This record gives sequence, structure tokens and C-alpha cells, in this order.
Amino acid sequence: MDDDWYIGESWFDDHRLEVHFELLNSNNDRLLFALRSITIDDHPSFPNDGALDNFQYAEEQMLSMACGLVNNGHYSDEGVFNIKKGLFNRYYSG
Repeated sequence: MDDDWYIGESWFDDHRLEVHFELLNSNNDRLLFALRSITIDDHPSFPNDGALDNFQYAEEQMLSMACGLVNNGHYSDEGVFNIKKGLFNRYYSG
């Protein structure tokens, strides 16, 4: 897989309980991730209580986290990879 990743769309899902996002690259690879809203909102580095706003505010750090996850095999080729709180805390550098 190409290392030239970027975040495409990000959106709420599951009644706003999760933020979903897609990771894309120039080879047309597409990986989907989900992150519990509470995991984002509880992190002390975010300025407000809106999980999607916080995600988009920290998009560069989220991209770095997602690339770290991919580089270490934490993704799904099919479907959505759910990022658990422990993985988020390990890979998010915000």
C-alpha cells in the first residue's frame, strides 16, 4: 500500500456515538475507520465537546494516528476498523 495517505470524508454514525472517516491514497486504496465519540471528547487536547468538530480540528494528528495504525497492521481491508480507546491513546499524539 502507498504511504501517501490523506483523510477523505469524516462523519457521525450510530446516532452520533461514533465518528467514521475514510483514509485514501493515490492508488485508490480506501480504508474505513470508526472511533467512539466519547473517546475523542474525553481526550484533554480537544477544545470543545463536539466529537466531529474535534476530529476535524485535529485532522493532521488524526491522519498521523491513522497512518501509524495502518503501518502496524491495525486496519481492515473489508468493512470498518473500530479504533478502541487503547489504540487511540497509543497512536494519537495530540
